Amino acid sequence: MMPSGRARPAAPRCPSSRRQAPARSAPWERGLPLALLALLGAACAEPPGGDPEADAQAVRALIHEVEEANNAGDVERWVALFAADAIYMPPGPPEVTDRDSLVGDAVSALAALRDQPEVAPAKAGYLGASQGGWVGPIAAGRSDPAFMIVSGGGPVTPATQERYRRLLLVEQSGVNAAERADAEAALDLWFAYLRTPDALAAEVRAHWAEVDVADRSWRRDIGVPSQDPTVGEWPEVRRRFARELHFDPMPHCQALDVPTLGLIGLEDQNVPVGVTLQAYNELPIEADLTVAVFPRADHGYFVELGPGRRNQVPEVFTTMAGWTLAVTGRP
Repeated sequence: MMPSGRARPAAPRCPSSRRQAPARSAPWERGLPLALLALLGAACAEPPGGDPEADAQAVRALIHEVEEANNAGDVERWVALFAADAIYMPPGPPEVTDRDSLVGDAVSALAALRDQPEVAPAKAGYLGASQGGWVGPIAAGRSDPAFMIVSGGGPVTPATQERYRRLLLVEQSGVNAAERADAEAALDLWFAYLRTPDALAAEVRAHWAEVDVADRSWRRDIGVPSQDPTVGEWPEVRRRFARELHFDPMPHCQALDVPTLGLIGLEDQNVPVGVTLQAYNELPIEADLTVAVFPRADHGYFVELGPGRRNQVPEVFTTMAGWTLAVTGRP
């Protein structure tokens, strides 16, 4: 692990932006009444549609991926199969279909956590992982947590992250430069159309016909419809995706007034690392901010050890524990 962004100098075991906690026994040995509410999520995606048989094969492949992830106990791979526009259905409560609902759930969960007798209310905070990095700062503005940990893109928009992720898939597929340029143009036009459909409908209709998107090898990698998307009514899933895509998390991150820790894996293929670091640098200079960067780590902070072998970086957990104890204090 190495500090980055505007993180202030810190001791190796505790990269805190405020102070170093004295060396004492671990929290799980002392029963420290500190609580961390984890908010999990994943990148945005809209079903591309198209050939029913191809879609059926994709569903079968997805089921196989779920089975493999479950059998391997690979939580990061399992979580990555979810999308921001998925319908969350926890046992009992109504379905959760948008960011506002997720924020409401987070605020309610933190309140319930603070009511637990073994928890010190003033030491409860959020860990926002992946999509939770967008939900957490909003929830923090409505619930006054003791701290905020943001894992992943944080201040970067879903559109920026999704553009990076999808074009990386195109690049990894081995297409030539001309094909990659065509994929990039189609993706940028698609995202712009989702923001202003009336203004760009004619251009999208012409582009889909001219480029013959349906038959291009990169279509599924960038997640665009195979047929002219301007025909007919938008399905609800597309409406939700369009709303989520252009959400701007920066104002919520700028408004954070609690100690904040940003975590970034340099090998994260869902998040543009350079853009994310720049976004952290644009936060107010007075912000109580620490950014920790982990070389070789991916979106779930795993590192590749060889064919079929990978481990999660243990420094991620020691960093979070040390920083959290430092900013909340010890009993």
